[in-house]
Amino acid sequence: MEWTAVVPVKSLPDAKSRLLPDADPTRPELALAFLQDVLSALAGAAGIARVVVVTDDERVQRIVEASSASWLPEAPHIGLNPAAAFGAASLPHDTAVAIIAGDLPCLIPSAVDLVLTLAVAHDRAFVSDAQGIGTTMLLDRTAATCSPAFGERSRARHVQLGYVDLGLDSNAQTRLLLARARRDVDTQVDLWDARRMGVGAATQAVLLNSPRPMIPATVRSTTPAGDVIVVNDDGFSLTVPRSVVDASVFRLLRVGQRLAVTMDDRIPVRIDLP
Repeated sequence: MEWTAVVPVKSLPDAKSRLLPDADPTRPELALAFLQDVLSALAGAAGIARVVVVTDDERVQRIVEASSASWLPEAPHIGLNPAAAFGAASLPHDTAVAIIAGDLPCLIPSAVDLVLTLAVAHDRAFVSDAQGIGTTMLLDRTAATCSPAFGERSRARHVQLGYVDLGLDSNAQTRLLLARARRDVDTQVDLWDARRMGVGAATQAVLLNSPRPMIPATVRSTTPAGDVIVVNDDGFSLTVPRSVVDASVFRLLRVGQRLAVTMDDRIPVRIDLP
């Protein structure tokens, strides 16, 4: 079964507003890099026959033109759901369509093909995000019935529309690969987790030239050696070495105290007040 992927992409200056401040020049570059890595994953997936990007952003359009994908103008279908629906409606009605988020920097071809293989068993299916409340991919066996409802708590809305959440009862190996399809990036914590998982070449290139990410975290415990165990806001544990603690502004860290942890290639290198 061959699928057409539709990727709705907002204007780069408006993208990833929760990831970095508006004035940070890295923000649009990261948003563009996320999309490039998604397009690379889709281009390498055996089950994807065509990729259509819906956008009004000229930089995005140039990136798409340099790839094997095509693009459609977003206007007047402004917004993620109208743009996604417009992209699906532009296809022949019996086309199998997959609406793919453009902010999945960990996505790889084998993860895409796994999702498509799982989706074949259902008329309508989706992939929930890493938090389990949103949606990263929406799949319909026929474009004519596609009903995108992305946005806040979209998982619940898609379930109500009859879509099946893929991979929930799968084995550990399948869930590990699916995690790459679920890891969208909206915040610094998301970006830290994406780097832990492994991002694509375009995202990695931008990160190499960008400031180190600062992760909000909470002190959970200390070790006999003086290291501090903290938990970030997504529940991941980090060990801050004693040398980093000793070099910080803190003289005493209490359980429950909030910190900002600066990371360098997944390693805590500095702690500050949040």
